[in-house]
Amino acid sequence: MYIKVEKIRKSYGEGGALDIGTATEILILLEEINRRYGTTMLIVTHNDAIRDMAHKVIRIRDGQISREYENTTRVPASELER
Repeated sequence: MYIKVEKIRKSYGEGGALDIGTATEILILLEEINRRYGTTMLIVTHNDAIRDMAHKVIRIRDGQISREYENTTRVPASELER
């Protein structure tokens, strides 16, 4: 499923089925789309390494926001821990 709403992109996929190489390639592409077009992306994941590439991180626990912060030391997707 892919939905375009102004400058917000939303997609849904079974990311858990991807091998690490393919997942990294997709994250690099998403990063490039964000950089080139200024598109806002919301990534929901259980993978803690991905938070290191995000501009903003919102952690949810038991249905409530438990922590929210701006990521001042972002890591490029290509350098994420594998």
